[in-house]
Amino acid sequence: MMRTSSLLCSAMLLMSPAPAAPTQDVADAVYLYKRGEFRKAFAALKPLAAAGDPVAQASLGRMYLQGDGVDKNYAEALDWLQRAAAQHSAVAENLLGTMYAEGLGVEKQAATAAAYYQRAAEHDDPAGMNNLAAAYEAGQGLAQDLPKAIALYRRAAAAGSPAAHRHLGQLYLSGSGLPRDLGQARDWLQRAAALGDVPALYFLGKSWEAERPEQAIAAYRRAAQSGMSLAMRELAELLQKTPNAPQDEVLQWLEGAARQGDAYAQLQLGRLYAGKDAGKSRHWLQQAAAQGSMEALLALGAQDPAMLTQAYEKLAAQGHADAQYNLGVSATDPRQARDWYLQAARQGHVKAQSNLAALYARGIEGAPDYTQAAHWYRQAAEAGDMAAQNNLAALLENGQGVTRDVAAARHWYQRAAENGSVAAMMNLATIYWQGRGTARNEAEAAIWYRRAAEKGNAAACARLAYLLREGRGVARDLEQAKLWESRSKAQ
Repeated sequence: MMRTSSLLCSAMLLMSPAPAAPTQDVADAVYLYKRGEFRKAFAALKPLAAAGDPVAQASLGRMYLQGDGVDKNYAEALDWLQRAAAQHSAVAENLLGTMYAEGLGVEKQAATAAAYYQRAAEHDDPAGMNNLAAAYEAGQGLAQDLPKAIALYRRAAAAGSPAAHRHLGQLYLSGSGLPRDLGQARDWLQRAAALGDVPALYFLGKSWEAERPEQAIAAYRRAAQSGMSLAMRELAELLQKTPNAPQDEVLQWLEGAARQGDAYAQLQLGRLYAGKDAGKSRHWLQQAAAQGSMEALLALGAQDPAMLTQAYEKLAAQGHADAQYNLGVSATDPRQARDWYLQAARQGHVKAQSNLAALYARGIEGAPDYTQAAHWYRQAAEAGDMAAQNNLAALLENGQGVTRDVAAARHWYQRAAENGSVAAMMNLATIYWQGRGTARNEAEAAIWYRRAAEKGNAAACARLAYLLREGRGVARDLEQAKLWESRSKAQ
């Protein structure tokens, strides 16, 4: 059952009549608001809202919520919107839904947000219908239901919601809940764009990118000119792929997106300015790095290793496993390396798990800890790390930190060898040659010695030469034996 706040439940019990049509004074005040004359609108709306007009109350609540002509004040917004909602203002109900959906001045409550959207939709508010549809689509605050979402989007679109037009276009574009249909997608997106929905232009660009890049560029450019950072970035990337595209325009749109905080655009600018303007390159790389871009960190580190270490430490403290791993690699104190590797390993970082195991196997503060080594080698081995697979096999073969199990060792040597580990190929060949935990098999040993020899291992070349010369596990072949012997000496 959908849960609502006690405040909302109380509001639902109010049975006041539907609000009367706005007076001329209210209509004039709302007109001032729509024209952007916020100070005049606020002065006109305040007394009307205090007198109980729901349209004025909803408008005043919106101004406090968005900071239109006044400082943002979520408490004031909540108060005025609740007053208007108690008088069945659909606009206020929808805005209250947004406050609870986004946690603006209230605890984020998806179910309460959906309940307010439901009330707004029941009062035929286009924005409320669209937001309720989005809640059904995402399953936020109520059970996911794509058919209901689509039906609501259609109702909202028919009532004039630009965002609902766009959402329908997106569903046709992705084939989610509706059959994928580029024609229908573009039709709905164009209608949304005509109604002033800027994100629709971005998705329209996406629909054309593979088929007609020039159409995509035109759509992205319109969205970018309206200030959409994602469109700026996509436009810049597409222009970079376009022959004879002006470089100045690429930089213009990337900088526009970067100034709005787009980390990828900041990274790209850092790369484009490298070798041309060191100051700008460093500036944008630092901006991207501050948002957690590991690629930007690496680029900065190439310029200033000390800066890279500081950035890694900042990211590592925030829980970035790659940064923790890199700090482990650069640590000169094995105890510090262990601590950094351990933090990354616990997050599933495979290389950190393998390196941590190697530290334990060597001994961090005295004798080796093969139990811990085996534990972390197994974690990395099961994730596919071939060095860890080979090292886990060695511990199993020797019974170090685990019960000795040559059959299990052979299994892990085999997996590592198949992944390309030359050391594992040699170990596997030796197991078959000596018959450790299995029947002696010279032919199988010869296969793995050959594979290691083909990878350039000198010992494997010498061993293969011996097998060929003696006819052990392979057909006797003196010419081939001489060839592999000469390769073993050349290594």
